[in-house]
Amino acid sequence: MTAIQAIPPNLDLKQFDIFKPLSQADIILLSHAGSLVEIPKNKNIFNLGEQDNHDYFLVDGTIELIAADERSKEITGGTPTAVAPLARLRPRQFSGKSKTPVKLIIFEHDKLARFLRLRQSRGDSQEQSLEQQIAQEILSGQTILQSLPKAIELIRQQKLKEPTIEALAQTIAFDLAICCKVMSTANTPLFSPYQPVCTLTEAIKILGTDTCQQLMDYYCTYEVQTDNNGFVLKVMRNIWLQSAEVGSLCYLIAKETKRLNPEAGLLLGMINFLGQLAILSYGVHHDYFEELANQFTPDETQQIAHFILEKWNFPVEFCAAVKHSCQWQYQSSNEQDYTSLLILANLIMRKRHQPQNQGLPDILSIPAASHFDHHYLRQVVNNRSHDGGPSITEYQKLLA
Repeated sequence: MTAIQAIPPNLDLKQFDIFKPLSQADIILLSHAGSLVEIPKNKNIFNLGEQDNHDYFLVDGTIELIAADERSKEITGGTPTAVAPLARLRPRQFSGKSKTPVKLIIFEHDKLARFLRLRQSRGDSQEQSLEQQIAQEILSGQTILQSLPKAIELIRQQKLKEPTIEALAQTIAFDLAICCKVMSTANTPLFSPYQPVCTLTEAIKILGTDTCQQLMDYYCTYEVQTDNNGFVLKVMRNIWLQSAEVGSLCYLIAKETKRLNPEAGLLLGMINFLGQLAILSYGVHHDYFEELANQFTPDETQQIAHFILEKWNFPVEFCAAVKHSCQWQYQSSNEQDYTSLLILANLIMRKRHQPQNQGLPDILSIPAASHFDHHYLRQVVNNRSHDGGPSITEYQKLLA
């Protein structure tokens, strides 16, 4: 094979049937996960009976497929004969030979198969609870997590031309929705098939800065909340502010431990509000958010987030932490884990903003606090500075 190159951005992957249901964001990911190869005339491409790990899609030229009984058929790029991958069954039922110079797109078979399975709609929503329906619509792409317009303005103001990974991570963190999407993308089988990533920095390293910027451009253009409903925008702004505050608190508390990664804590605190964002996006999509807004208990909201994060292949510790983040008396079996960290940060945030702390326990009395230094926790509770983490005061000004 010769002339292996990246898939050009203008090459229409939706000419192939299995890619037609995918979103444009998914197409961007596929473009970076595969390769375009040019093969001269009369070259063998694959052989009958092989168990190789490649899927071939014919873009241009003609290939001859030859069966075991030597019967053959021709496939020509750009015609209805070429809308499916070539001889995809394993072991291969045909040999493939180029009759003319050809251009092929190649993906790793296992990664592509898992990616497509994750993108398929899962199950019949009519037999599911409302929480499951919301999660399923987010997972299938039927409902899109919407970005806050003001946050998108902040991202565009950065004008990143050749950003460092750190600068790009800071920019992505402006928007909760984009943050969730980038992390879920990095944890797909296409990019991280073995070990889930748990920070934006890791995600950007895996995806590459070019891919991340293309995704950001797409999200900033096509997946921004356009409803001018004042109630919706107010709720969105509160979700963004709370996610930033809990993220900051997680960062601060984790920074004083030896076991926890502060950057992972920051991300965890933000994605803890994925359930609220999913409910809002679902309600806006179906045009009844105001009726939906107060239907869920905190635990039900976190169950939505937990279900989505599990399907997105987030780290197990993150999924567990989000699931239990509103259960103040939850006793973790591990010392200084992310579940205890998130419970503490979430409780501190709520006590700051809930009038008279109705129904909220004392922070130092809950089981999660037993894993952390009480003297330092008092400092965090009483001191609203966010040294080293994102400043909530500054963030509030930016979103004002």
